[in-house]
Amino acid sequence: MNKLWLVFALLAPIYWQSAIGQAGEQPTVIDASELNYYLYQSFAAADTTERLRLNHIGMQTELLDGVYFVSSVLDGYPAHRAGIQRGDRLLTVNGISFHPVFSFNNTVAAPAGFRANPISYDLELSRGSDTQAVSVTPVFENLYDSYRTSSFTSIQEFTVGNKIIGYVHLWSLSRSSNDLIQYQAILNSLSHCDGIIVDIRDSFGFVAYEHFDALFPSRSSYFQQTVNGQVQGIGRSNSPRNYYGKPLAVLQNNNTQGGMELFSYQLSKLQRVITLGDTTAGLLGDYIPSEQEASTELIYLPAVDTLIDGVQFEDEGRTPQEAVDYPITRPSIGDPQYDAALAALVGIV
Repeated sequence: MNKLWLVFALLAPIYWQSAIGQAGEQPTVIDASELNYYLYQSFAAADTTERLRLNHIGMQTELLDGVYFVSSVLDGYPAHRAGIQRGDRLLTVNGISFHPVFSFNNTVAAPAGFRANPISYDLELSRGSDTQAVSVTPVFENLYDSYRTSSFTSIQEFTVGNKIIGYVHLWSLSRSSNDLIQYQAILNSLSHCDGIIVDIRDSFGFVAYEHFDALFPSRSSYFQQTVNGQVQGIGRSNSPRNYYGKPLAVLQNNNTQGGMELFSYQLSKLQRVITLGDTTAGLLGDYIPSEQEASTELIYLPAVDTLIDGVQFEDEGRTPQEAVDYPITRPSIGDPQYDAALAALVGIV
């Protein structure tokens, strides 16, 4: 069986010997009607040609009591340009009930047969007590490319008093050479800032030593990963290196998944870092394709046999140093988690 490794294997591959959850439990299954199917599939694909493309407008949603709420919006994508915000309730698209995949794609063609459909759609949404309509034109793209593009698009900097504050939303990380170069380019573009807000809310991906190397003076504090009782080796090195050594405020939430949870955990070891937001998802496992013939499902294998510095993260997640509530169903002015991160960072710098 070809496993789709979606977590954080650094130097050595990880093979889970645990079954799907505990005995008697039903496995978590994601199918092609869910937007996350295309996210996990694209990150697990062996090369670019295998990443499934679909028409989308660059947002994540949560289904609550039969209503889709916007949970996040990718920087620079159609939903962002149209002014769609977290907490908006999505009602209809061209008069038909909203669906995160099939409002913009042919139901029959899922998942590999979607075709580019660059036409304008009228999307009706509700915000507070107001209902409004916006026009959106989807992009036809795999979500791996969309997330990495949005990370670069999100970069900002501004002044607070006599300090320069940077901001980036790392929607994803990966171990590919091109992505590591882009990651370093992002940090280089903000290296003159007195502090950086690193937003990893609703983010997903892999981490590698090189992601930490850009922020740590050495590898001496890197976490130890134990799988089924066996310690995975870390090539520790105290060689001098160029790294960003100024304060960071890391924003996370309960949709921060996989390697991004470990990214937050490792950064929190630095005294110049503060983490804020919600406890992360606690999903360090991997998704494998169903063995049923012609199936379009992914089955989640939890990482119950993996310890990070001796602690299990699966189902537990990573608790921030400062909890800041930002419920999706309660309208709020602005972004309270971002505001708290900015205030905390300014207090440090």
